[in-house]
Amino acid sequence: CQLTAKMTTEIISIRSPSASNPLNPLSKDTRKHLKSCITKALSDRNVNSIILFGGSNFSAGADISEFSAKNNPESSISSTEDIPSLTELCALIESSPKPIIAAITGVALGGGLELALA
Repeated sequence: CQLTAKMTTEIISIRSPSASNPLNPLSKDTRKHLKSCITKALSDRNVNSIILFGGSNFSAGADISEFSAKNNPESSISSTEDIPSLTELCALIESSPKPIIAAITGVALGGGLELALA
């Protein structure tokens, strides 16, 4: 997680540690990264608000490289890992007792816009 505490606001980078795409697609790794970071910030008593930040682009939405991977088990992450869907990620944000703000710069398309609106 790339968390940076600013007073009592946690800034969470959308970019997954393994991602190199500047459009920040919401890949399996990125969704898992976001869930982990948001959950960590929500459980921290010293954090009273969260900012989601994408860098030069918020998120262009789905990672289309994973579309063909759905039928190829060797190219996907193990099913034993907890990979949240976009719907589950949005539900986590919407049910947050703490305000979560989307700092949008650049593109926010498709699933990226859904994430920002949650």
